[in-house]
Amino acid sequence: MALVTRFVVQAVAAVVLCAWLISPVDAAPTNVLFIIVDDLNTDLGAYGHPLAITPNIDRLAESGVLFERAYVQAAVCAPSRESLLTGLYPGQTGVTDNYKPHPVFYDTAPDAVSIPTWFRRNGYYTARVGKVFHQGVPDGIGEPGPDDPAAWDKARDPAGLDVAPETIAAIHSINPDPGNRSFGGTLSWLAVDAPDSAFTDGLVASEAIGLLEEHQNERPETPFFLAVGFYLPHTPLVAPEKYFDMHPLDAIEPEPVSQESIAGKPAASFNPRPFTGDMTRETRKKVIQAYYASVAYVDAQIGRVLDALARSPCAENSIVVLLSDNGFHLGRDGRWQKGDLAEHGVRIPLIVRAPGEFASGARAGAPVEALDLFPTLTELTGIPAPEHLAGRSLVPMLADPDSEVRTTALTTMRSLQQVDGKWINLVRGYSIRTRNLRYTEWADGAAGHELYDYDADPTEQRNLVLDYTDAGRRMLMRRLLLDHQRRATQNPFETDTG
Repeated sequence: MALVTRFVVQAVAAVVLCAWLISPVDAAPTNVLFIIVDDLNTDLGAYGHPLAITPNIDRLAESGVLFERAYVQAAVCAPSRESLLTGLYPGQTGVTDNYKPHPVFYDTAPDAVSIPTWFRRNGYYTARVGKVFHQGVPDGIGEPGPDDPAAWDKARDPAGLDVAPETIAAIHSINPDPGNRSFGGTLSWLAVDAPDSAFTDGLVASEAIGLLEEHQNERPETPFFLAVGFYLPHTPLVAPEKYFDMHPLDAIEPEPVSQESIAGKPAASFNPRPFTGDMTRETRKKVIQAYYASVAYVDAQIGRVLDALARSPCAENSIVVLLSDNGFHLGRDGRWQKGDLAEHGVRIPLIVRAPGEFASGARAGAPVEALDLFPTLTELTGIPAPEHLAGRSLVPMLADPDSEVRTTALTTMRSLQQVDGKWINLVRGYSIRTRNLRYTEWADGAAGHELYDYDADPTEQRNLVLDYTDAGRRMLMRRLLLDHQRRATQNPFETDTG
């Protein structure tokens, strides 16, 4: 009997040892394909939008987990990207606005580290194509911009015909000044009869595919972190003509502007874009058409990259992340583009597909923050996470989309106003989102408050701060805001000695 017992113990030990030796981490380290799309809102097929033509993003959602309530921590490119790529809030990175020259986190928070740099330090081959950290659009296309120099083994910055001088000269703009050809902050568009591959984002996709193939040929034993940054649908909305044809103008109905809704909101709530108030209904339709055409074009390029990954030997052992750096307004309440704290400007698409026993084709409903991606990716790949991260891993939600890792998401932004023809920063706002409510304070409430119930009012038409019967919910949300705001502005590198 003793001999039999000893044999059984040895056999079990051998099985455990073999299982450990052939564990997924040892057999094939997990790769990361990180796709970030500039100014992409949630007007997508996977999010239920009726006009969106996004079959490739939709099929990614069908194979992963779609986060219904994902929010950025700042409402414009530079601070949002610095935040999500470092796992810290804007108040912790020191990058809080889109000032020029654009600040970078390693100057303002030198102890911080970005996701790609961290993966590179942990043995990953890291590569970038296009806009991952901030770049000016369109003037910065083709240049690295304020990149993280420690992040990449290889970086590529293609530029296509959309930034050629003859294309720029032909762009339509709502700016009546014919001498002003800077379109990054202005509603501007152009349909061009040219193949997908001629545009910058087509080149981004081609470069990404090339890097995937190159990696497989030259270093297949090394895991990769490949970041692919698409420029559209950031203005100017320059895309192949066929995608405009897919969205006929007679199918587009601009949202009505409710003056009653606008009157119920504080002035700081709005970030008015020049000349948007002068647009005719026909011009509004053309802008919306150009936005959806640009989204459809980018979706096609994303599909090319996903197909290339599917063909590769590493397809089954790669994480895919798709997200945006902020939302984008298309006319509701007179709002256009970005830069405020309204829902459509700060809510982003977020889809994560990971190998292993995780949900597929599922939707997660709890609020999450873009900065949660850093600890999520380190946990999924099995590498240690930096101790200072403010984010929380979303891995529990990938396993059980009905679970939650946080109950609130925080976003901050300055209110920009035009005074005597010049843009000035007036006040800073903070906004907190739960599953069904949003509460916003401007200048700690001195410049106004906002409270919305999305179950009853999904388009933010009624500011409940004006309803004294909602004082209880307002007080509760204010406590949540102040607590989250306090944590978001703490120095993450200071040790609490008690």
